[in-house]
Parts: sequence; C-alpha cells; structure tokens
Amino acid sequence: MSRRAFRARVAHDAIGAVVHPITAALLLFANSLHHDAAWGFLIVQEVIAGLAHIFYCIQHFLGDTDGARNLWKWAEYAASATAGTLAVLLAVGDVPDWWWIMLLCITCATQQAIGYLLETSSVGTLLNFGIAWLFQFSEFIIIAALPYGDSPTNEVWSLRTVYILAWSPFGILAGYDILTDLPTRTQPSHINWIEAMYACLSWVSKLSIVILSVSPTWGTASAVIFGGAVTVGATFKLSQG
Repeated sequence: MSRRAFRARVAHDAIGAVVHPITAALLLFANSLHHDAAWGFLIVQEVIAGLAHIFYCIQHFLGDTDGARNLWKWAEYAASATAGTLAVLLAVGDVPDWWWIMLLCITCATQQAIGYLLETSSVGTLLNFGIAWLFQFSEFIIIAALPYGDSPTNEVWSLRTVYILAWSPFGILAGYDILTDLPTRTQPSHINWIEAMYACLSWVSKLSIVILSVSPTWGTASAVIFGGAVTVGATFKLSQG
C-alpha cells in the first residue's frame, strides 16, 4: 500500500500546485472587475495554498518524504483555511462585528495548532482532539447561525452548507488517525495514506467553496458535493491498494 499511497500523495500535491495558482489568477481577474471582500479572502486562500503545494512538490523532488508526515500543512491550513472561513463569513455582503472575525480567526488557528500537536505528541491526545472538535463545531455554528442583517438567502445557505461539508472531513480524518494503534500509526504506509487524504481534501475543499462563491446555487452545491465525494472516495480506495 505504501508506494501507491505515496504516489497518490504526490499526485494530489501536484494537483494543488496547479489548481490553486490558476484559481487565484482567475479570481484576481474577476475581483478587478468588482471589488469584493469575500473574494479577496478567497484569493488569499488560493495564493497561500498554491505556494504551499508548490513547496510540498519541491520537497517530494528534493527530499525523502516517503513515509514522513507533512507537518508544514498545519501552518498552511492555519492561514488558508482561516482565509476561506472568512470568505464564507463575508459572502452575504455585510461585514459582521469585529469580534466575530477575531473569534473565527482564533478558532481556526487553534484547530491547526492542535492538529500539529496530535501528530507530534502523544500527551493528552483525546483531550486535545476534543478541544479541536469543540472549536470546529463553534466555528460551524457561527457561520450557520449568524444572519448578519437580512435573513440568509438560498445562495448564502448553499455556500454555508458546502463549507461545513468540505471542512468537516479534516476532523474526521484526524480522529481516525489518532484512534489507530500506535505501531500502525508510525508505519510509512499509514502515514502516506493519511497525507494523501489530507492533500486530496485540501484542494477539493478549497476549490468547492470557490465554485460556490462564483455560482451559489443548490444545483451547483449538489454537483460539488457529488464530485468531491467521488474524488475523496476514489483516493480513499485507490491509495489503500
């Protein structure tokens, strides 16, 4: 399984290195026509993710990443996932009070810091994971519950729904990882599979909210959810051999 999982890992990092810069360029062009704060955060998300995946690909080319955890991803997520969350927050058009923005930044960054701890320390693993899930659940509640002025439209709800569905699998994957017995968890085959899944989820989730930001309809949401599920499911199956 290890070699197939490693090839899937490299492939998804390469996809991210291509998809994110192209998406960022298209968003930059679109945003130059009508300035939008939400799209500005999407551009930040895509630029950070694109640079990160290019860096990961360079690491694959120059170093021995086979069987090694990519701890850099947590720093990337702390920035890119926070930017994506703020883009969804501002998608309705009205700017919420500053403390909501600060609260989301804190919850997002803290989750990634805990993710790093979960992969580097065995102390307080379940407690740390529970705290991270509490932060993520709070984040989802804030995004879903705040009306920010007028009642949310179907367009806003389609984006929020896809956002929650796209961000949730990261916590599920982390939970699966820490519940795996320690001897298996340190095996190169398991590490490559976990990293392949993270790499897949990374570009799929971010691209999903970009698409919904451009075309916020339930039809688009259904297509994105289906496409994302097929991509992640195929990676799950094929990278395990």
